[in-house]
Amino acid sequence: MRRWLSLLAALLGLGCAEAPPFAACGGTLGCAGSDCIELRYTRLDGSEAGGPFCSNSCLTDADCQALGGTDAVCITLDVEAPVRFFCAARCTAAADCYAGLACTETDDPAVGAVCLP
Repeated sequence: MRRWLSLLAALLGLGCAEAPPFAACGGTLGCAGSDCIELRYTRLDGSEAGGPFCSNSCLTDADCQALGGTDAVCITLDVEAPVRFFCAARCTAAADCYAGLACTETDDPAVGAVCLP
């Protein structure tokens, strides 16, 4: 019986769901080709936000563009050490982001807004 349940789960894709880069993750939802990272930050309007999403560490925008396309950028939200750089997708409206993420303004005019949990 257990073997049949495993086969059924495999056929239905249960337990092996993976979100694309820059999408929400967590629980049973992993990330395809990236890591599920947890963010906690304060938005420019002073509100607190955060949650898990699929991204990778980076050193340059090129690292992120290889992961998720030309609208990806390497950013940090940290103002104190240790500073952690990660990839995020640029956006101009909420519709540009995956479900569960918001188009969030940054304080860097060169970056603009990015999709964050």
